Amino acid sequence: MSKITLSGLNGQFDFDVYEAGASIDSVPGVFALSRREIQSGKGLNVVLTMGESKDMRAAIAKVADHPVLAEHGFNAICVLPVSDETKRVSIFEELAMRRDLPCGVIRD
Repeated sequence: MSKITLSGLNGQFDFDVYEAGASIDSVPGVFALSRREIQSGKGLNVVLTMGESKDMRAAIAKVADHPVLAEHGFNAICVLPVSDETKRVSIFEELAMRRDLPCGVIRD
């Protein structure tokens, strides 16, 4: 597992990064599905889609095999557990508004 910091309109949020196919906990939170590359020894994540859910494992499982993600090189899952629904939705909206997501957004 590694970390990535995603910047929103009003703050930065530290996500845990796992390989695609990893077992993610069934907890509420915000997630990003990305294409992770190593350039000059550093990880670079291109966020393909984002979502928020009361059960990240179930939400990710519903979409992880979607062909459009494979076409864009999906190979990493970034997760930020957030139990409070109001805060979770706020963080998701703040982050998603700053990005051009080639695979759209996911709402539970």
